[in-house]
Parts: sequence; C-alpha cells; structure tokens
Amino acid sequence: MRAITGCFCDEVASQRSVVSKSLLPVRLPVQVIAGDMIKRQCLGVIVNVSSIMSQCARERSLAYNASKGALDQLTRSMVVELGPSQVTLSSVVYYPGFVLWLRYACNFNLG
Repeated sequence: MRAITGCFCDEVASQRSVVSKSLLPVRLPVQVIAGDMIKRQCLGVIVNVSSIMSQCARERSLAYNASKGALDQLTRSMVVELGPSQVTLSSVVYYPGFVLWLRYACNFNLG
C-alpha cells in the first residue's frame, strides 16, 4: 500500500484559502450586480470565467480543481435562483492552449 502524498498532505487551511479565493470573488459581485439588474428591471448577461480544471484533474491541484468545479456548480445554482427574475448567467471555460490556438487561427485566417 502506498503512502498518501500530494495535495492530501496539504493543510486544510490552505485548501480553504484556494476555495474561498475562487468562489467569493464571483459570488459577491454577482449578488450585487444581479440585485441591481432586478431592481432596475434591466436585462443582461453575467458571465463567469471558469477553468478546464473544473472538467478534469491534475496532480497536486486538489483544492484548485475542486474550487473550479464548485465555481461551475455555483453558476448553475445562480441560474436556477436568478432565472425567474430574467437574469441570465453563463460560464466560459478558459483553456489557455485552446485560446492560443484560436489566436493563431485568426491571425492566419484559418478560423
């Protein structure tokens, strides 16, 4: 049997820090902006930026991977909560290699 290594050995406090840095900076502004949109009956879209790491996992990134998955679920939950008030939310998954490929394709008129 192998010893537990990697992120399972990290302090829980550091993992909490990663999760809170991924979720609170999204939740709090969305709460304020959505509240203002509802109050003013303003239609619009709020877009959260996530990471490809919400869909797959990488070694030694337990807290980061989990926080990005939580961010996607937070967005889904906000859609359910705010949808009846006509506030639209979406999430874009950021994947650096793909973005670089798109830039390459656009520069050379391939896309």
